Amino acid sequence: MKITFYGAAQTTTGSMHLVEVNGKRILLDCGLFQGHRKEAFEKNRNLPFDSKTIDSVVLSHAHIDHSGNLPQLVRQGFRGRVYARQSTTDLCDVMLRDSCFLQKRDLEYVNKKRKRDGKRLFEPLYEESDKWEYMAKPNQDGVRFSNHYHYNSYQQRSEEPDTTKKIILGLGDSVLFGGVLTDQDSTSSYVFNKMCPEYQMLNISAGSWGPDNCAAYLKHYGLFNAKAMFLLVSSHDAHDNMTFKPTVGVHKSYPDHQYWCGWAEFIDRYVWPKTIGKFFKKNKENLDPDADVLKSIDGTDIIKGGKIFNPGFTQLKQMADSANIPLYVCLHADQHEFENKEYNAQGQEIIAWCQQNNITPILELNEGITADMYRDGIHTNKKGQHFQAEIMKKYILNLAE
Repeated sequence: MKITFYGAAQTTTGSMHLVEVNGKRILLDCGLFQGHRKEAFEKNRNLPFDSKTIDSVVLSHAHIDHSGNLPQLVRQGFRGRVYARQSTTDLCDVMLRDSCFLQKRDLEYVNKKRKRDGKRLFEPLYEESDKWEYMAKPNQDGVRFSNHYHYNSYQQRSEEPDTTKKIILGLGDSVLFGGVLTDQDSTSSYVFNKMCPEYQMLNISAGSWGPDNCAAYLKHYGLFNAKAMFLLVSSHDAHDNMTFKPTVGVHKSYPDHQYWCGWAEFIDRYVWPKTIGKFFKKNKENLDPDADVLKSIDGTDIIKGGKIFNPGFTQLKQMADSANIPLYVCLHADQHEFENKEYNAQGQEIIAWCQQNNITPILELNEGITADMYRDGIHTNKKGQHFQAEIMKKYILNLAE
């Protein structure tokens, strides 16, 4: 065993001790150094080790000089677990936010002087964010595998919001999004817009999003003066809670750059993983969120990791109620559920939540989904997207009447 005392050594602040044992690197506390401003800035921004090499953190208690530099540790690449008592995590939620506020106030004062002196302005070590994990970049238009895709300035797979039309917020995951294997003109939101020209459904979605992702997005951008929300979910969304695990640039389905040509993307994403790549352990274990879902459809239910029922359902209901607009919840059926002719236990949770909140769930199993509407175990093909557009039309036009 080797112990290195990086903080709170010959001082009483910035507790940080690295324990190396049995090939593991465990950090005991990750506190902010509190002292003279210049010294504190340097020590807190420049951690004395590579954050990516830390396996886990053990937190003794919530005081900022023991917990306050955790966000910086994550910012620099730490992706392990933090172990602490429940009471400690509860306090950290309050104290880290308070620390964020105090840092901002302190930097406002410092940056006034630095701006006056023509010096580079400092940024806070961290700041609060209620972002939605990941989403397509805005203002894109192109073709992949002969399928057209378009993302507006709000990152929606739609044209720009048209204020002359009745806006409907289409919310969901890859089933609504369609991905590169669905042409823009074949997405259910686009088909609905063609069927109902007085309406515009905005496609606010991304692969493996849950309702909490959708709620975070709307919290940031607002409701676009919408007349209704249409939430398209699957059973696993009951517990598909945001984790903020690295996704973009890590998994091939969520690239952080464009492929130089369509063939390169086809080989890298679809040919290699199913041929040579399948013999490598990394390819078997490092599944992207959508692939992880599809892997589960093998005669067993899809189980997502969230321990609590996804809070986004209630958040969206509260937003809809505040705006005095209806929230429609349409429950998609995966192939396993279609074959069994019933929703699994997580789907039943969503149905129960709807009933408790005076929402009549729209159930695809009751609307007539058929076997030839599936592209794979969960996603719909062109016919399936048209089927979902018909459902949207049926219920949203009933609202107008």
